Amino acid sequence: GGEAAADNGLATPAEAEAAVDIFLKMLGTFHPNLRNSAIRSTALCKTLGEQMGLPAAQAQNLVWAAGLFDISLVGVERNIVRRWLRSPDKCTEEEMNAIRKHPNDSVEILRAYPIFKEAGDVLRYHHENWDGTGYPDRLKGETIPWLSRLLAVVIFCCSRHQAPAQILNEAQSQVGKMFDPKALEAVAKAVPATE
Repeated sequence: GGEAAADNGLATPAEAEAAVDIFLKMLGTFHPNLRNSAIRSTALCKTLGEQMGLPAAQAQNLVWAAGLFDISLVGVERNIVRRWLRSPDKCTEEEMNAIRKHPNDSVEILRAYPIFKEAGDVLRYHHENWDGTGYPDRLKGETIPWLSRLLAVVIFCCSRHQAPAQILNEAQSQVGKMFDPKALEAVAKAVPATE
């Protein structure tokens, strides 16, 4: 309804879309690959929402989370972000601590826009691992929200530059470690249907 929409800082989904677009442009000036991964993730999440028949609000929040998950990385030194994207094992513990804060920092940025609250809840956990070794909260298995488990696989697939079959094989090798097998299965079906 009109009244409810008025208190969310961005009154309409169209305004929210425009805000996502601005965040993505900002991310692109900082690091084009981050923006490209987010755009690919958004497209894959749209397909996923349709194929899985997610309720409209869940589908929308998953898509927004896919666009916004890395926005706070602009607050981390660019050379650290570059190193982390190329080979995380070359980052110092201090650098990794700065990186590990980004899911919560992205949620903080979005707090100004209540319309993104649920999307923030999804993206906060995109680095949690199925086996409990992820961050920020070391959640494990089904304690990780379902949409976050999906988003984790989506991001993995969309941040790599290989053939889809190769990426999915790599993701398969992480089932039970990084990924929920059901989440991987759902994303694997969506990959061929996404442009």
